Amino acid sequence: MRSEIKNSTSNEQLNQLKKPKAVIIVSSKRSGSSFVGEFFNRHPDVYYTFEPLHTVSDFASENRLSNKDFLKTSLSVINGSFYCDFQNNNIARFASEKFCVSNLKLYKKQLCRNGWTPPSEAKIRVWDNECRKYKMVVIKLIRINYLEDLRPLLSEIDLEWRIIYLVRDPRPTELSRKGSGRNYDLIRRKGTDRNDEVDLCETLQRNLKFWVDTPSWLQGRFRMIRFEDIAASPLEKAKELLEFVGLDLADDVANWIKENTEHEKRSSMKPREFSTSRNTSKVLEAWRLNMDWTLVQRVQKVCSVSMRSLGYALMSNLLSLRDLSIPSTLPLS
Repeated sequence: MRSEIKNSTSNEQLNQLKKPKAVIIVSSKRSGSSFVGEFFNRHPDVYYTFEPLHTVSDFASENRLSNKDFLKTSLSVINGSFYCDFQNNNIARFASEKFCVSNLKLYKKQLCRNGWTPPSEAKIRVWDNECRKYKMVVIKLIRINYLEDLRPLLSEIDLEWRIIYLVRDPRPTELSRKGSGRNYDLIRRKGTDRNDEVDLCETLQRNLKFWVDTPSWLQGRFRMIRFEDIAASPLEKAKELLEFVGLDLADDVANWIKENTEHEKRSSMKPREFSTSRNTSKVLEAWRLNMDWTLVQRVQKVCSVSMRSLGYALMSNLLSLRDLSIPSTLPLS
């Protein structure tokens, strides 16, 4: 009997090891998710999908897909991405050029099409086959606003999955959003008169409950991380995130981080706010020198509870905002 139990346990552990692995990076617009996503895109064991819901959201904004069907369609696209089934689950319908070129493996192997016409069945089969070569599929999402919306899908899939929830101080997030044009995903969800900072803070507060009191279905599978901590120690935090999902810090990842976070050595290069390459230490505090005090006050007013929970110091006046000797990010207790 003991031998049977031992064999059964060993088989279960073996099956668990053989299970396909899936990771979702959930964040909000302008919170550093493109930068963090590259930790996985550069990893030799990962098939990475950048924003598979971008075109789904566009379709809904253009009334080519009803808002009512947005979540259902989105979960179908995510499911197809997890299982490398790009021929079904609506993916072919919503595949954009960036869907392919943002995947380093597809791009390097010249497996992306030219132009914006829908991909052929032959091309999609190539994507399917390429995806299945890797140990893990990683998806980055900024258009699933609430973590609980993922539960119906995650409760059904037969995969070993993890969620990384990336947050950022809402003040620089909002400043960056103001300079990036209209938030069409917000307009799609809540109309043209919806306040962006209110929506950002409501979403943040709603999702933080999963960090403060992690439910059983997420325990051991959920990691919240601040962009500020990644920016301060990118190699260390990349290693932590990769270990959380069962990967090592591959040389390709480490080299990319070193090359793309040390712009001081190339002073002629101006760091970009929204990019996979950035001088993270400068981006971290630059908002404090550029952000209008009125906007800071508006964000702090609607987001103070979440900001305190996450260790983001509230600024009392314009002088404290501009004084970079006063920390804006405090250690998490």
